[in-house]
Amino acid sequence: MRSVATAAVILFAACSPSQEPFLISKNETLSAAALNTKAAAHFKGKYALPKATFAVDIYNVAYDSVDWLGRKRKLTGCVAFPQGSAPRGVVLFYHGTISDRRLSPSRYNGSQTETEAELAIGAFATAGFAVAAPDYIGLGDSPGAHPYPLASINGSSGIDLLRIVRPMAKQLNVSVGPKDYVAGYSEG
Repeated sequence: MRSVATAAVILFAACSPSQEPFLISKNETLSAAALNTKAAAHFKGKYALPKATFAVDIYNVAYDSVDWLGRKRKLTGCVAFPQGSAPRGVVLFYHGTISDRRLSPSRYNGSQTETEAELAIGAFATAGFAVAAPDYIGLGDSPGAHPYPLASINGSSGIDLLRIVRPMAKQLNVSVGPKDYVAGYSEG
C-alpha cells in the first residue's frame, strides 16, 4: 500500500519569529483509488459518498505546544493535503479518546483501517480540505501518559498545530484556502 517511502525529516522555520521550528516527515501518499476502496470497505454502501479524484499526501508533524503547567512540550500530529491544493481551507480534527499510541493520528500511514485519522482524512481531504489532527500530550511521540481529560490543553495542541499548517503548505508548494474549520469526536 505504500506508494511513497517515508521521506527524510525536514526542518522548517515557520513564518512568525515567535513560532518555533517544526519537523515534518512524509508518512504516505494515498491514491484516489486507495481512498475510494477504503471508503467503500468502511461504509459498505450505506452512504453515497463522493468519489475521491486526487491523491492525498499525509505527513507526521512534530511541533511545540504547552502542557497543563505552561511548560513547552514537543507534540506530534498528522497533516494531510490533497495533492496540489486544499482550496476549501483547513479542518482541524480532534480525535476521540484513545490509549494506544499506534492509533495516534501522526502514526497513520494508510495501512491502518477504520481509525479516526483514516476517516477524517478520507472525508475531509478528498473533499478539498487540508486536515490537521493533533495527537495530544502523551500520545504519538509525546512521552508519558495521556492526562485525559484536559480540554484546554487538547485545544491548545490543535491550535498550535493549526498555526503551522499554512507555513508548512507554503514550504511544500501547496495552496490552502483561507478558512479554518473545527471537527471532533468524544474527547475531541
